[in-house]
Amino acid sequence: MLTTKHIWRTAPTLTLLSMLLSVTPISFARVPPIPEMVMQMNTRLEVNVNGSTIKIKADDTFEREYEFDGCKLRSHTSPRTSRWFGSLGLSDVGSAPFFSFFVPGACKGISRTVVEENQLHFDDIKFIYQWLADKKELANGSYNTVWNSEGLAVFWKAVPGRAELSVDVVLLCLNGQPAKNLEGAIDTAITWHPNEQGQTIRHCNPVDKNVARETRRQIQGFWKSTELMFEQARKREERYKAAKESKEKQETGQDMKMAE
Repeated sequence: MLTTKHIWRTAPTLTLLSMLLSVTPISFARVPPIPEMVMQMNTRLEVNVNGSTIKIKADDTFEREYEFDGCKLRSHTSPRTSRWFGSLGLSDVGSAPFFSFFVPGACKGISRTVVEENQLHFDDIKFIYQWLADKKELANGSYNTVWNSEGLAVFWKAVPGRAELSVDVVLLCLNGQPAKNLEGAIDTAITWHPNEQGQTIRHCNPVDKNVARETRRQIQGFWKSTELMFEQARKREERYKAAKESKEKQETGQDMKMAE
C-alpha cells in the first residue's frame, strides 16, 4: 500500500529525474538512406558514341574519375539525403562556373564536374521510353546518349562556356529489376571492366511502389513547367517579330509618302 511516507521518499528522485530530462536533449538520429548507386566499387566503365569516348572509374568510396578527350577530372560526389526527381544516388553539382575558369588543373577549358549516378524506378516501360526521348530532346542532341540491354544509360557532354563536364550514369529499373532489352540499346557502345570480385553493375535497390509513382509525378511536372517556359518564350518571339514587321511596314509607308 502506497503511503504518504512512500510518496515523500520517492518525490526527490522523481523531481531529479524530471530535471535531467528537461535539460538533457534526447537525440533520435535519422538513419541516412542507402545511396542507390550504379557502379560497384573499383570498377571502370568505358562508353563510346559517335567517335566520342568517356571512361568512368569508381573507387572504394564515393569518388569518381572521368577521362575524356585526353583529360582527367576527379569528382567528389556525395550521396543524396532525399529523392530528387526520383534520384537517391550520388551527386556533384560542381563549383561555381566563374571560379572554375581560374582552376590550375583545368584541361581544355574544363575544370569542374556536374554529375549524377543513380537508379530511377519506373512501373511502366512506356514512360521509360518517354523519359529517354525527353533526355535527347531537351539537350537538343548536344548530349552523347546511349543505353544498353541491361538497363544502363549514360549521358555526357563538355560545356567549355561553363568549364563543365556533365555526366549522368543511370540504372533504369522497371518494377524492381533492370529494364532489359530496351529498344535502341547499343551493347557494343558500353564496356565494363570488373573489379577483383568480378562485379560490375549494382542491383536495383528494393523500393516501395510509391517511389515509382512519385518519380513519375515529379518528372511529368518538370515536363509541364518546361513546356510552359518554352511556350512563353515562343510567344515572346512571335510578339517581337510581329512588332518588328509592323514597324518596318510603317517605315516603308512613310518612305513611299515622302517619295510622292
